[in-house]
Amino acid sequence: MHPPGTYINQEPGEAVKRINAWAAAATNDLIDSILADGQVSAETDVVVANAVYFKGSTFHVPFMRGFGQQYIACHRGFKVLKLRYKEGRKRPSPFSMCIFLPDARDGLHALVEMMASCPEFIGSHLPTSLVPVGKLRLPRFKLAFSADMSGILRELGLEVAFDENEADLSDMVEDDGTGRPLGLSGIIHKAVIEVNEDGTKAAAVTASMMFLPGKTAFPDPVWNNGGMAVLCTPPKFPKMEN
Repeated sequence: MHPPGTYINQEPGEAVKRINAWAAAATNDLIDSILADGQVSAETDVVVANAVYFKGSTFHVPFMRGFGQQYIACHRGFKVLKLRYKEGRKRPSPFSMCIFLPDARDGLHALVEMMASCPEFIGSHLPTSLVPVGKLRLPRFKLAFSADMSGILRELGLEVAFDENEADLSDMVEDDGTGRPLGLSGIIHKAVIEVNEDGTKAAAVTASMMFLPGKTAFPDPVWNNGGMAVLCTPPKFPKMEN
């Protein structure tokens, strides 16, 4: 729980700094910020942010090279490699990294389209058995993605939540008796994955900005509870449950 003093309506710049500091701490600095200056304004009443962080070491590819047997599946047009992570020195982890490699140099777009078109595609094409491998090399890489998801979600049909005349997400907060709805003004998403000889680090952060149509300005308390940070403006308070 943060002490009073960070008010979204009155100090949006300070609110952005607080939220970004929380995101950096939640992802071990793999993602150092989620919001840019100006993405929280005097019109913003609630910011809901969540984060996930993963770090794992693999069994079979020390220093990015491997020999012997690997989990590999060959399908029409692409191959799949599954690298298992470990807990401690010998105990396997329930997590794995799966790499999908198209046979054609320009086949990545078509492979992504196949993944997106069928929810069961990834699970049904994962390797299930070990096969002999003469030599395996995996390059180090780091990928980052950032986008305002508002337009994408609208294209997928989620339009009402962004409409100030029709949006009503008020069930997310306690009823203040005014009957005013709560709507979305923006959703920002960032994701990073880094793979090297030490293993894999991955993190993702999403922040949703919300507003109250026809609102009256009130000071904003700040809550921070584990993996989710919630900032809101009275008289609508978030439901905080432990």
